[in-house]
Amino acid sequence: MAIDITVQRRKKFYNGFMVTADIELDDDYPTGGWEVKPSDLGLSNFDMVTLEDTSDYILKFDSENNKIMAFDLSGATDILDELANESGVLDDEDVRVIAIGS
Repeated sequence: MAIDITVQRRKKFYNGFMVTADIELDDDYPTGGWEVKPSDLGLSNFDMVTLEDTSDYILKFDSENNKIMAFDLSGATDILDELANESGVLDDEDVRVIAIGS
């Protein structure tokens, strides 16, 4: 299964656009994160992407590789661990994304 992206809103933002979208995560986390291309959100490039976190996990956008990375907060240490390859703990989680680009 792949992530499912639903664009909720696209607004003119200065010389570009701001897109609000919901992403439904899947049960097969790939090491390094889920890929999200600008074209998936109706853009030609990303200037900035923000994501809301889920309960026990922090989501970060890797702008160099255009990927959503997930880190586990439930461990006993203060170190964030990336989810294991093929992890399904975020299956069917909905994440709100705001992207700015052109």
